[in-house]
Amino acid sequence: MLRIWGKVIKNNKIIMHEEAINNENISYQEQLKKCITEIAQKLDIQKPYWLPHNLEEFNKLKKQFSHRITL
Repeated sequence: MLRIWGKVIKNNKIIMHEEAINNENISYQEQLKKCITEIAQKLDIQKPYWLPHNLEEFNKLKKQFSHRITL
């Protein structure tokens, strides 16, 4: 199971937030891509670029509570 929380911050305040959960029996990377796409759609923002470097960095920190993706 993968759970990701996305938030939109404006003037140091959270103005919107959404959570995406994926329980499918697919690879971790595919779950991650689906969750990021779902959050982007829910928050009405463009889908961020997900480069190989981002994936390597996320895999190192995946047990950490949060991870920031800057648009």
